[in-house]
Amino acid sequence: MKGEKGFILPMALFLALLACTMLILSVDIFLGEKKYAVLVKEYYIRNTMSVMAIREAARRIEEGDFGAAVLRFSDGIVSYTVKKDGDEAAISLQTENESGEQFKSEIIYNHAEKKVIRWVEK
Repeated sequence: MKGEKGFILPMALFLALLACTMLILSVDIFLGEKKYAVLVKEYYIRNTMSVMAIREAARRIEEGDFGAAVLRFSDGIVSYTVKKDGDEAAISLQTENESGEQFKSEIIYNHAEKKVIRWVEK
């Protein structure tokens, strides 16, 4: 029993330090995943609003209306302009989400085939 003097305190400190380190790393991982989840949600909301705006623009193109329009959603605003070029139409989208971030896209839509030829986000 003589050689065991002073063993408990260093072991308790080591275990407490280990537990705190694991807690800090776990919190860091959780915060990173939460931030990623928010970004993914915003991306899908923005993408959904853009797709709905393209559908609306395609419907208006089929009706012969090649103007500009603004669509308001609960999660943001999408404005677009349409320019006709033969069988194709160039749609310029500007999407703004709830936090005020703006995203721009250029879409080439072939109204003879009724499909999107190219979609470029800027």
